[in-house]
Amino acid sequence: MYSRWVIKSSYTMPDVRVPQSSSLRLRVGTVGLLMPYTFYEGDKLTGFDIELARRFAAWLGAELELRVYDFGGLIAAAGTGEIDCIMSNLNITPERAEKIDFSDVLYTEEVALMVKDNTSSEKTFHTKLADLDGKRIGVATGTIHEGIVKEVFPKSEILYFDGYANEVMALASGKIDAIVDDEPIILMFEHENPSLKHIDGYLKSYSNAFILAKTPEADKLRSELDGFIRAIKADGTLQKIRDVWLGNDDSAKNLPDYENSPDTNGTLRIATDNEAPPFVYIKDRKLTGYDVDIITRFCKARGYRPEITSMNFPSVLPAVQSGKSDIGIGAITITPERAESLNFTDS
Repeated sequence: MYSRWVIKSSYTMPDVRVPQSSSLRLRVGTVGLLMPYTFYEGDKLTGFDIELARRFAAWLGAELELRVYDFGGLIAAAGTGEIDCIMSNLNITPERAEKIDFSDVLYTEEVALMVKDNTSSEKTFHTKLADLDGKRIGVATGTIHEGIVKEVFPKSEILYFDGYANEVMALASGKIDAIVDDEPIILMFEHENPSLKHIDGYLKSYSNAFILAKTPEADKLRSELDGFIRAIKADGTLQKIRDVWLGNDDSAKNLPDYENSPDTNGTLRIATDNEAPPFVYIKDRKLTGYDVDIITRFCKARGYRPEITSMNFPSVLPAVQSGKSDIGIGAITITPERAESLNFTDS
């Protein structure tokens, strides 16, 4: 199942026969917003977790009832008995384990770590994750990586950076011993800085998405975005975009002019950080990257003119939540805490 849904991106639900009439009823909570785990295809829920729910119900001989919540409501629903279990790409954390029981682990996904590659000095070069506990580790301000570092490296000193350039410079100069971030960002650092090297092995992994406010107007826009994202996943366009921006061919990393796009359906105010390569960064004095590519394609397809405002990462979420911006982009990780105040698109 994991190979089909996650690795091969094959989104065809197999024919799993679930009882239509039974004395048993299995109530499963999910979010329906996390491809390829739990998402909508038309008006039907599908994905890895939905197949798992169907297989579990079939194994029990039970009718299946799927209930959709936001992340903030899932654990509460399980705690009060509204649902029997959660199947929704839920990460195991000590805080959650105080409120709910977890099954055996279904799969493991990754967050990566980078160090200075200097084989002439063992003092600055580390070859495995265990070497880093007790060292100085850099994280980007406002990201989820602080919590991961505290969990994995409890003895380490955490240093915070507002810009990736400063973070990389600190690592290259020996002011910190490692950087923790999403693997694509780590690999981009490595590509652009031969003196830096990622360590084999992962800390954790999460999905990224765009964010919108929790308002009726924003919900309509999110539905539009979700439909667009699902379409470009289905026809292979998203994989091609990924191959370009996460690849090493810099000559292929170009965007058409989006600043003078027609505004048939109005302007979309887009908030982003500008130092999250390969997702969002500045090239030739213009914002570019994986996220910019996707959002400008969406605007072109739907007749919006993108008005992209650059700010530091901690400002992006409140800008969207307050309504100053319509959409937030830029390697924004999906977390239950953020989902309490913001809505996420498909990943």
